[in-house]
Amino acid sequence: MPDINQKLERFRQLVLEDAQKERGRIMEDVDQQRRQRLDAAQAEIRRRVDAEKQQKAEAIQAETGREISRRMMADKRQIATRREAIGHEVFDAVREKLLAFTETEDYLPHLKKLYVEAFEALGNPYDGTIWLRPQDMHYQWELAACLPGRHVTFQPGNFTLGGLIVDCHSKLLRADQSYDTALGDLDGHFAELFGLGLADD
Repeated sequence: MPDINQKLERFRQLVLEDAQKERGRIMEDVDQQRRQRLDAAQAEIRRRVDAEKQQKAEAIQAETGREISRRMMADKRQIATRREAIGHEVFDAVREKLLAFTETEDYLPHLKKLYVEAFEALGNPYDGTIWLRPQDMHYQWELAACLPGRHVTFQPGNFTLGGLIVDCHSKLLRADQSYDTALGDLDGHFAELFGLGLADD
């Protein structure tokens, strides 16, 4: 009987050992599956966090871009308004300077120079109508004396800042030496001349 008992005990031990080994394998499988699920869950969490971060970053970037665009447009409008105001201020100052110059003793010599230059630009014709400001009409005799022998008439013009305009009837040409036209020509190039243009205009 002891032999059977020993055999039973040995069998029990073998069964227990097999059970322990099986339990170990099962526990390893369970532990491996748990680690895999945990790794997968962590990877999914990281993916979701990264995706959410990316979405938030893109949303912040888009909103920041829109805000920068709004501010740049507001700045451009403000600069354009200020540039226009500066233009008016400068041109008003230039007009005042020109009008002040017409009251000086240097104005008549300059007017004579413009008179000669106008005729030269027209090819020195023998005739012409000379337009002056109404307040400059008293200079007509002195101007006519600069180029004697020409058939000229003087008329009051509708410009206000000074200078003169010569119309040549025989050539159907005009030489505009008025300060009004010269200042008007500068007006279109004002921003470039004074460095007030916008970089991306």
